[in-house]
Amino acid sequence: MRFVLFAAALAGCTQDFDAFLGDASTGDAATGDAATSDATTDATQDTGVGDAGGLVFSCGTQTVSSCSQCNGFPQPCVYCGSGSTLAGRCAQQFTSCTFGAPSGFQACQCNNASACPESYQVCRSGSCRTCTDSVNNAGQSCKGGGTCSPNDGGCI
Repeated sequence: MRFVLFAAALAGCTQDFDAFLGDASTGDAATGDAATSDATTDATQDTGVGDAGGLVFSCGTQTVSSCSQCNGFPQPCVYCGSGSTLAGRCAQQFTSCTFGAPSGFQACQCNNASACPESYQVCRSGSCRTCTDSVNNAGQSCKGGGTCSPNDGGCI
């Protein structure tokens, strides 16, 4: 008898899939590629691929296009040089990117996350930081959207 009651309760459940439509921006809706755009953004944030075309990351003595290719150092760190020059370095997860900038580069300066070069970065204390480089970044707005949650893997 319990099974019948449980099955009856499930029959009354419905899922409103339109609840997810609010995630699409106007640009996504206009081009009809909301899912593709969101999936690309999530993949970029999760794997440490540079948003800026051609950005490579140092991984020991090698360079990689994504820190996910750097064994043991999956976290991307991005630094600014003169003009709009960027440099990337892969670090261990939850390791501060504040130190370790290549010669001639420093942490990118910002007033808010939109001034940071990469979607997975937040602006904290006037510097762009990779979301996962510190638990102190929790709750900060990410450039690519969402809120930084370092313990949950980044910008969500």
